[in-house]
Amino acid sequence: MTDALGSSNLPLVFIVFGAFLLESIVGFGSTVLTVTLGAHFLGLDALLVRFIPLNLLLSSLLLARAPRQAQLRFLGRGVLPAVGVGAALGLALTHLQGSRGGRLAFGLFIVTLALLELRRQLRPQPSLASPLPPVLHHVLLVLGGVVHGLFGSGGPVIVYVLSRRLTDRSAMRATLAVLWILLNGLLLAQFLVLGRLSLMTLRDSALLLPSLALGVLLGDRLHARLPERPFRLLVYLVLLFAGSALVLRTWLASLTSSLGSEQRFSASMLRDTDKIYPMHPCGEARAMHTGGEPVSHHLSSSSVLQPASAAMSTTSHLLNHPITKTLQSDATEAAWRTAGNQLVKLTRDPLVGVLSRHLGPDDEAMRKKIADFLTTEAGTALLAGLLSIGLSAMPTTAGDAPQRLARELRVKAMADMGDLVADVVMGPLRQVMAFYLQDLANAPAPAPELTTGSADSLPLGVAAPEGVTTG
Repeated sequence: MTDALGSSNLPLVFIVFGAFLLESIVGFGSTVLTVTLGAHFLGLDALLVRFIPLNLLLSSLLLARAPRQAQLRFLGRGVLPAVGVGAALGLALTHLQGSRGGRLAFGLFIVTLALLELRRQLRPQPSLASPLPPVLHHVLLVLGGVVHGLFGSGGPVIVYVLSRRLTDRSAMRATLAVLWILLNGLLLAQFLVLGRLSLMTLRDSALLLPSLALGVLLGDRLHARLPERPFRLLVYLVLLFAGSALVLRTWLASLTSSLGSEQRFSASMLRDTDKIYPMHPCGEARAMHTGGEPVSHHLSSSSVLQPASAAMSTTSHLLNHPITKTLQSDATEAAWRTAGNQLVKLTRDPLVGVLSRHLGPDDEAMRKKIADFLTTEAGTALLAGLLSIGLSAMPTTAGDAPQRLARELRVKAMADMGDLVADVVMGPLRQVMAFYLQDLANAPAPAPELTTGSADSLPLGVAAPEGVTTG
């Protein structure tokens, strides 16, 4: 992990693009997505100081798209006062910032709200979202402000309150854009006062402008075409992800802190014990005398540190276990494979949309045929191969990520094409085996069908229907 944006941070470009695409659709979620995934490639403080200026620009662009949709009166009277009171209270309780229990409880609270709303939206006939009662409305906004003042992550609960009040998705996105402009403007001013915002960080932010432009372009189109129910489902899925990410980050931070405390405690105890009970050259502790009487028992550093050493040994054993190492390696391979698949889909779907523009389903145009071919397995494999060639041609200064991604796409293209060729040979064999296992040869024959001009199969004494003649 580094504190500067360089060529080795190529995955961060795709993460930021996905974050801006998401916020362009639903109006929020870019910060939590970037922090959750991007912190693995860049230090959190360095990431935020480079991301917040772009997020401020994104909110301004979204507001400029529909300025009249922003519910400024509702925001000024029904949201900002309660959030401001909560934020001031949270800033006054800065001594509780180290409390991971509160952050964990808040994350679980967000997960619960999201699950309840998803359950309501997934019903066969979902009920319409109704505004919260006034008391609960203001209590949740104050809670969101408190958490935002303490931990800087109170946005999800504020979004939940607004989603229950604003039923029009364009109004919700524009109103949230105003809110993020205010909050991120204050955060950017804080970065400037503290000297964390510099020409170097702004230059790094400028390198991410293509991700912003493409995310806004695609996201705005999807926002206009997305039906209301999928839009609501996406909002609550993002809230579920935000709450889960908060719970996971808090739990991992607690686990890391616990392991670090154990190590520091063990080292401190080892130093203190060696001072009190110096070891004899032959390995036994010297006898200690108190008041002229020898101590009847002998203490050593190993006996004093036995519980802590056992816990550290167990943890170290679990982390270094071959199964754990194998799972870590498999997870890394799966992450690269997922990145390759998503890159292919991210390239294919917009390309198919452009080729199919203004064409009907039965159109015989050549570009329609190309678009249909790209949606097949062979077309996807061919596209993966072309992307692999393009990534392989990138200069070595771009880091190892393009070459690793090119390898994954190359393997994917070969595997998919090989599977298609194998289906030519194995397909008939599988059908014969399935036919044999179903035992269709011994299945009862279907009843004969009566056809015009034939009534030979009719029982005696039964008259033939009109239009059916006997032979």
